[in-house]
Amino acid sequence: MRTRLALWIVMGALAVGSVSGLAQEPQAGVKKPICGLATMGDLGFLRGGSAANTFKEATLHHEGYTAVVILAQWKQLEPERDKFDFSMIEEALATIRKYNAAHANSPMVGKLRVFAAAGTPEWVKKLDGDPFTMTDKRGTTTMGHFWAKGYGDAWRDLQAALAARYDDNPLLGEVAVSSCSSTTAEPFIIALTPENLAVLHQAGYSDAAMKSCLAAAINDYSVWKKTPIDYTFNEFRNSDSGRPVVDLEFAPKVMDAFRAKYGKRGVIANHGLNDELRPGAVRVYEEIKKLGPPIEFQTVAPNVDWNRAVAKGLAYHPTEIETWNSLDAGGQADYTMLDLFNWKAAMACAAK
Repeated sequence: MRTRLALWIVMGALAVGSVSGLAQEPQAGVKKPICGLATMGDLGFLRGGSAANTFKEATLHHEGYTAVVILAQWKQLEPERDKFDFSMIEEALATIRKYNAAHANSPMVGKLRVFAAAGTPEWVKKLDGDPFTMTDKRGTTTMGHFWAKGYGDAWRDLQAALAARYDDNPLLGEVAVSSCSSTTAEPFIIALTPENLAVLHQAGYSDAAMKSCLAAAINDYSVWKKTPIDYTFNEFRNSDSGRPVVDLEFAPKVMDAFRAKYGKRGVIANHGLNDELRPGAVRVYEEIKKLGPPIEFQTVAPNVDWNRAVAKGLAYHPTEIETWNSLDAGGQADYTMLDLFNWKAAMACAAK
């Protein structure tokens, strides 16, 4: 009975998203989605430590970019419940403001991406039950119940505080959905190893609960009224059977509801771009093509064949591509300034 009820809630959330989206009227002062290339900065904090924003890549190749990702961890922004510290976001925006003053012909905006998972505050991990541990290629992490109501309510409170502070700020050009995330900031990505599966289901996780969380993520960001919202999609994997089983049709339904609610302010994203798509990603990319721009891509890793991977993505007419730090900036991504110019010129929004 509980499973049937949770599934009914999921489908209801998707239906409500579609109806409210159709009724939505354009608002004055709404920001346009990012057009061009965004540099991600250093993700080394995923292996421990705190997020720290670097503009090294943007400074080295400043004419290639129109945005920089502002990385933040939830525990930095809200170490205690309702006690917010947005100083790192303020510092990043101040750096963008200074950068724009020095590069008036190639100004940038920030894109906010808040990481939960290993970046979840300790007080959040204790909501909905005792914390538990999950293991992935980066190591073992103590987790909170990222699919559950108490956790979700706290996340929505954070979004309300962020939106109240930054929704009107023109330097913040986009915000990324990371509700329900457990491994990186991608909501659909979960490390469903046999060991993690046993731990998750013992903690109360279920396919229906996670699907309900991912569908509700659409409304988690409804407090952002003027800022474009980026939601990263992947195929969903059911696991109630004790092993991962790909569900190809759930993600497209959430994608449809997301775009219906936010219209052209809803950026459809995928962070698994490569020169050859994984079989499970094909259905997601079919839906991306059907829904059309605004679209954002990120490659699956920094050490891909960049020109082949970006060429694959350009066939879907993206409006934004996020790059990893280049070799010049101390990263692993092998591309040149000329590559950046060519990719930026080929974006779906470049001529508009």
